[in-house]
Amino acid sequence: MNTKQYIFSETTYHKWTLIKPIGSTAFFEDFLNWVSGEFDLLLQEDANGLQVYFPNGSFNIKKVIHIDNSTNLEINVYSKVIRIGESYFNKISSLHQHFTNLYRASSF
Repeated sequence: MNTKQYIFSETTYHKWTLIKPIGSTAFFEDFLNWVSGEFDLLLQEDANGLQVYFPNGSFNIKKVIHIDNSTNLEINVYSKVIRIGESYFNKISSLHQHFTNLYRASSF
């Protein structure tokens, strides 16, 4: 687990990051749709990837394209409370793993 501390507006936020390669834009769009459905009771923005706000924090999921044309999925969780941030990070990581397994199984 990768965690860092950042200070925004004199408030300490803890950050967790997960970076995974993605094979296609369809996978990315389907994953965003799935995560959006899992957290549909929370405030969301989908202008650039997906941004979801929860009490005392937020998380975002975005697609990052590198100079060598490789594409990664980047998930960042920001939280004032470590326990809550870890909980959201673990849930999103678990959703990603589950979705990846389902996506592989359905593509055969």
